[in-house]
Amino acid sequence: MSRLPRLTPRKLPQQDRSRALVDAVLEAAKRVIVRDGITDARIVDIAELAGVSPGSLYQYFPNLASVVALLHVTLLENAIADLTDNLLEHRDSPVEDVAAVIALVPLRNVRDDVEVHRALALAAPRLGTERKLAPVLERERALLKSFLGARADLAGQDPTLAAFVLTSAVRGCIDAALTETPGRIDDPSLDEALCLLVERYLRAG
Repeated sequence: MSRLPRLTPRKLPQQDRSRALVDAVLEAAKRVIVRDGITDARIVDIAELAGVSPGSLYQYFPNLASVVALLHVTLLENAIADLTDNLLEHRDSPVEDVAAVIALVPLRNVRDDVEVHRALALAAPRLGTERKLAPVLERERALLKSFLGARADLAGQDPTLAAFVLTSAVRGCIDAALTETPGRIDDPSLDEALCLLVERYLRAG
């Protein structure tokens, strides 16, 4: 069995200058993995595009997989922060509006940079980055569980199960649209289908 690549950064940035370096590396990584694909992407090209020396980059990242993993985790954490803000804004909204938030906020975040998200989705099974995403996705489920559990009009739902089913369904559809069906991710009918899926599940309780 081949050894899985190391996905954890060597160290985390503590000062503004080092945080700026890591941010520049992640921005450069977006461009390189889209331009070259994950198979041909090279960490030295990321360093060059970021304007840092390979040695400086290697202080933080042992390999390409660790850069890609941190990029994927960072984008997912940003998406969950966006979802958190929107759920708070709609904590007293009708069910159909809540369904739209659950369905469309993740989709909107992916659409903001489709090619990067497509490259990351394709890279995940190759590099094994799913294991770094798992705890972040668990936080998303915990967020939704808490939100649904606080809604009196959804008292018939098991919030733990509902959070698992809905996040898995929405993210599963988005990933499939990214990797399996070119053009589907930008199809407005996907918005309607995801909203309907979430709303019917919520009302079924």
